[in-house]
Amino acid sequence: MVQQAERKKRRSISLYQSGSIPEDTQCILVLGGDGTLLQAARDVVHREIPMLGINLGTLGFLAEVNKQSVYAALDKLKEDDYEIEENDA
Repeated sequence: MVQQAERKKRRSISLYQSGSIPEDTQCILVLGGDGTLLQAARDVVHREIPMLGINLGTLGFLAEVNKQSVYAALDKLKEDDYEIEENDA
């Protein structure tokens, strides 16, 4: 089941359950805390898809982006202005 969420300028973001991630997925946005990010990593360990962790809690060591900078981070992602860090954790 795919749900659509709209953002300004009428762009849409698709949300998928882990078992139905399309083959052409370029990035996974993980909304939550470190536990959510770790679970997402376990769910897609067999795929080489970069993940962007967006921390929605108060303290997050693994998530790169906090609530206050989420739109700036998404703009950088859309503009291909980012680096992919390898993490074996």
